[in-house]
Amino acid sequence: DDVRQMQFPDASFDVVIDKGTMDALLCEQRDKWEVDQHLYDEAHRMCSEVSRVLNPGGYFIKISFGQPHFRKRFLDKPDMYGWDLTVRTIGDGFHYYVYIMKKR
Repeated sequence: DDVRQMQFPDASFDVVIDKGTMDALLCEQRDKWEVDQHLYDEAHRMCSEVSRVLNPGGYFIKISFGQPHFRKRFLDKPDMYGWDLTVRTIGDGFHYYVYIMKKR
């Protein structure tokens, strides 16, 4: 299945986990500060689909090396996706990030 157009019914899952999927969608991004519109659109389609298949109260857990100041622009959209975001940093020296979105 394509994460940007999933074939699952609405509200099908309590948890969705992403380990590198959004990172792969964004890998052609050369400038981390300036995102090409088509890449922003790809990330939006992914987040819209994840939100659609999540049950209310469900969690979208995204694990990434992408730092919060680069990834929050895609994820921290409570009015658009109906979820609230928290971020956890894991690691000592070399970090990775766990983005936790809870659907309202």
